Amino acid sequence: MLSAIAAPYTCRGAAASTRPEAQEHLQTIPIVMANASDDPVRQGLVASLARPGGNITGYIDAAEETAAKRMELLKEAIPKMSRVGILWQGDSPVGAANFKIAEVTAHLLGLQPQSLVVRQRDDLENAFRAPVKGRAEALYMAMLGGVFRNQQARVLDLEVTTRLPAIYTRVNWVCRVGLMSYAHDRREKYRGVAHYVDKILKGADPGLLPVQRPTKFNLVINLKTAKQLGTTIPPTLLLQATKVIK
Repeated sequence: MLSAIAAPYTCRGAAASTRPEAQEHLQTIPIVMANASDDPVRQGLVASLARPGGNITGYIDAAEETAAKRMELLKEAIPKMSRVGILWQGDSPVGAANFKIAEVTAHLLGLQPQSLVVRQRDDLENAFRAPVKGRAEALYMAMLGGVFRNQQARVLDLEVTTRLPAIYTRVNWVCRVGLMSYAHDRREKYRGVAHYVDKILKGADPGLLPVQRPTKFNLVINLKTAKQLGTTIPPTLLLQATKVIK
């Protein structure tokens, strides 16, 4: 009987521990990645995105591309911004990669980036005090789970104390007090994962199913937050928004 596993994510830097398990013990079981955060070709999980071969296929995110785009959108929202704080998890290879891209993009945009590194939950308060002392004019939240998991209310409360506009990686952070979020459409991705699992269960070879990258992205802007912060969102940016919270 054919079975398939939908793997929730593949972490950057975790290949050494996950690859032997997946390839040695699960070689005969198709694996559909649902939220891989790194290039599976570089990790050695698949031969290529177009023709993965073996028993692994699925969907990967576009963390690196969206990291740069978020910084560009933040600059477009705050045109006069010259300093930006970047909040990220210090012991996360994925967080570090996103920080580096955000930092490089900030420099390209003529911005002075400030690293706000968090390695444990007790670092959060100091991380939010630093941009105020450093005269940052906005926050780039390069947060991807880890130490930030289950800390949404605390992070948002701390952001309120800074009175700085912030862009996030997930829309659920924007529904309360965040200013903006930009990310791939998660519903599109998970529908695709379900479709792949269905095809494999009906006999399709996972090695012939291309690894998919996101094609749909959502920009969400909270105008209530913008008003509270005294920030005027340019009309050109509002036209790009997938959703505007009023």
